[in-house]
Amino acid sequence: MSNSIQIAILEPLITFRENFNSSIFEAIKNTKEAIFKLESIREDFYAKREQYFKASARAEKAEQVLNIEDEDDRLILAKKNAEEMRAAAVRASEQYLTALAEEKQAWGDCEEYRKICINILRESEESRIEFVKKIMEKHGRLEEKGLNAEIENLKFVNTAVANIKSSKEAAEFAVMYLNIPQTSKEEWISYELWKKKNKEAGKDPLVMDEAWISSEVPYVPMQSSLALIKTVIYYLLPIRRRDSVDLKLEMHSQSYIDYVEDKDIDALVDLLGNSKTWYSFFQVLDLRKHVGMVEKSSIISFSIFFDKILTVMKENDLIDYMIFYKIINISHEIYTFDEGKNFLFKYIFKHPLFQVQDLWKKTIESMISARVISEKEIFYRNKERMKKIKAKAQLPGKFSEKVAERNSTIMFISQFNFYMVNLKVPIETAYNIISECFKKSKLEPEKAFPLVLELFSLNPEFKLEPTNRCKSLRASSKIRGRWGAYLYLGVSVEFLSRHDIIEILLVCKTWNSILTPWYLQKCLLEYKDFTMRSRAWEYTLCKPFGRSYQKIVENLNNNPSSIKAFEDVIVMDILRSYSTKPDVDSQALKDVLRIYAFFQSKVGYCQGMNYIAGTIFQVFKEKSKTFWAMDEMIRINAMQELYAEDLPKLKFLFFVLDRLIAHLLNDIHETFKAENITSCSFASPWFLTLYGALLAQNLSLQLRIWDCFIFVIFIQKGWKIIFKVAITILKRLKPNILYKRYEDIMCLLTGLQTSSQYQIFSVDFIDEALACRITNRMLLQLRREYDKLKLR
Repeated sequence: MSNSIQIAILEPLITFRENFNSSIFEAIKNTKEAIFKLESIREDFYAKREQYFKASARAEKAEQVLNIEDEDDRLILAKKNAEEMRAAAVRASEQYLTALAEEKQAWGDCEEYRKICINILRESEESRIEFVKKIMEKHGRLEEKGLNAEIENLKFVNTAVANIKSSKEAAEFAVMYLNIPQTSKEEWISYELWKKKNKEAGKDPLVMDEAWISSEVPYVPMQSSLALIKTVIYYLLPIRRRDSVDLKLEMHSQSYIDYVEDKDIDALVDLLGNSKTWYSFFQVLDLRKHVGMVEKSSIISFSIFFDKILTVMKENDLIDYMIFYKIINISHEIYTFDEGKNFLFKYIFKHPLFQVQDLWKKTIESMISARVISEKEIFYRNKERMKKIKAKAQLPGKFSEKVAERNSTIMFISQFNFYMVNLKVPIETAYNIISECFKKSKLEPEKAFPLVLELFSLNPEFKLEPTNRCKSLRASSKIRGRWGAYLYLGVSVEFLSRHDIIEILLVCKTWNSILTPWYLQKCLLEYKDFTMRSRAWEYTLCKPFGRSYQKIVENLNNNPSSIKAFEDVIVMDILRSYSTKPDVDSQALKDVLRIYAFFQSKVGYCQGMNYIAGTIFQVFKEKSKTFWAMDEMIRINAMQELYAEDLPKLKFLFFVLDRLIAHLLNDIHETFKAENITSCSFASPWFLTLYGALLAQNLSLQLRIWDCFIFVIFIQKGWKIIFKVAITILKRLKPNILYKRYEDIMCLLTGLQTSSQYQIFSVDFIDEALACRITNRMLLQLRREYDKLKLR
């Protein structure tokens, strides 16, 4: 049996195997060579990909440095270095793409050889298995006939042979025999994806390789501390594109440094613990503080930086007056638009260092001294330059330090008034600070007083003194004060009709003289009979008191040189204000103003009087009446002080308006305070011309305001209507003022006469102004407060 199997099965099978090995040897060899080639190419591919990632990281870092370089020479070198690094990154990406293509080709060849080899193995093994199966079946049939004793064993063999599946066995054999694992194809991985995966793993790709300086460019990178300062500040204060006057739209911006991690912010806070880095920090910050508006998270970061510096100053007694000034100044430049305009100073004012009086005083003195030194250097530098160009105009021979110190004192104290109020320095402390600065600079009282007024005007606290009398008693007191001994007459006529009042006026001369001013006022303000305006104004204002208008004109003609200094100014002002109005006789206005300047030589002529005369002239159309009305209006309202050299009354009006804004329009006051705006910045033409310049194109409204000014003023005392109009203007402009920047607010307030003002001065404007709650008592209290400040 064994010999039969040897001859019938084993020997043919061995022969078949030898033929099988020789047939597949070549296919296996080709496949293994393809696998070896693929592994070799992939090693090069991985190396090229890593080079591409590093080159891209170097290029990105080199390009980021461009955003923090400010010096032209260094910026040129940095650009060249960035170009070199980017070119290297492009070359690396090209090599990476080439290696990826080679890997793709090698992988395809390997897969092709592998499939061919497995197919050959499968086909050869199937034929061999079929061959063995047939031999075994044949042998089993032969032996079954002669060996009955072995029947059961042979049946078992036949059953086993019958279960052989050539295709299945061949596939398993081929895989085991070749032992080739199936590989996946490599894919392109971008630099951005690689950088993202590294950041997720807690690695910073930009610091993994520091070789980002080209050997072909003589560029020396800045110190790491300065680079950190610039990176963080430029991220927190991005360059913004202003698309609209509306600050809410201004938030749309483009930042060149698009990402800074929290660890960078923490690193800068630690860095500011060293006082040696403060000047570098503020030098960089000065370059970007003009940006102004930032995100809330950014302003919180800046508050942390400033708090760190102030704390180090306090704890280590490292007071630096220039750094302290920088903190104060920049805290008024940077703001966020979060439920309103919130400046940086609101986040830092609680630091105890801001309550140190001596620190404020020495900081102001230090800034004044620095300013004087700077002006002195500029003076002699300009003088030297003018000598070189042989200019005809020459500067004074010597630099006056006293003048420079006085001017610098005025400038810085005006600036620090806002700073101290905004940083919650107590008002008395602030007053003591500026008083000491006045004494040291030997500033004249007339120069110092406006600065004191400005400080107290910014103070938002305004409380009316309590009154012990009820409203009805105060009203009774006013009635008695108005009518005096004729109280019975005044009370009675209040209940009479207009026709009855006219009859009462005809009873006797005494009653006529007492009731006529009251009746004329009633005609204009209550009955709104504007046909009575000319008569009412003439009765109230035209009072020659025996003086002759013609005599004054003759005296002027005999002495024209007395007003020669005013001639050109008057002509220019008339041309500028009334040359385009055909109903106004420009020559007549010139004559009136010339005569007034001659008649009231102590007052002379001041810009603004042209609108006073022009408004009156449009009512009377006559020179003599215009002259006497103008003279009486200026005299009885003490407007001479409004036009005096030092403008004493104008300063008082500014003070009152500032305090009224703080009391009645507190949100506008807060905006003005944050933007360093006081009423002197915009209200001068309002007061000097009694709104004549502002309402030159709206005569009807202007005359109604003057009706109130002329009549109410003589009965109730005070410039109430002028202040009421000012408050009403600001109230109506409130949406355009709140949270806006200085230049936007000033452009609005100083350009009202040329803008679409009729949206503000509507038909109901005067009624709203009259309803404004400004009382005689408030004005009297402010007068007393002003006088007290004057005595200080």
